[in-house]
Amino acid sequence: MLRMYLFALPAVALFISTLIFPTSAAGRSRRSLAAVVVLCFALLGVFQFTRYGNERLDRFTTGDRAAVQALYRAAPVGTTVVGAANLPWRDRHYADYTYKSINRLPSWGTVPDDPSAVVDDLEALAADADADVHVVITRSMQVQAESFQGRPNTLKRVAAALRARPGVTEVYANPDGAVFRVPPA
Repeated sequence: MLRMYLFALPAVALFISTLIFPTSAAGRSRRSLAAVVVLCFALLGVFQFTRYGNERLDRFTTGDRAAVQALYRAAPVGTTVVGAANLPWRDRHYADYTYKSINRLPSWGTVPDDPSAVVDDLEALAADADADVHVVITRSMQVQAESFQGRPNTLKRVAAALRARPGVTEVYANPDGAVFRVPPA
């Protein structure tokens, strides 16, 4: 919504100005000037409402960053790491890992009913790679799943299923994130 608002703003400004000033002689009164000022402040107020809510998504906590750093410490170079688009990762050793998105796994659509299916997919991914897969789940990923996919608490259910699965190891945890090592099935 924010991008649509900002990209449309120049065209909207042009159309509004042609409504207020239809000819070069029109709109020279104090009343017209006052209307323009009021309209500008109204648009500024609307901008605040279009921006509301993104701060949860745009902000990475120290816990989010610590979980990603723990992921890089735990995952050997050359392995597959699983996360999501909304993570402070891929800032180093970009070509040294295979990056996968958890919300692109085949079972992602079944998570509310069966989060263990995602763990099955992760184990299959590890079997295909013939190596452990490292999974990071953070607060920012949960906000993304809730905001863009309408799936509140989905990643909490996946994390609980990972903790309950025999053989899966939680290698790092803090209040904002966790890192898991998933062995091949």
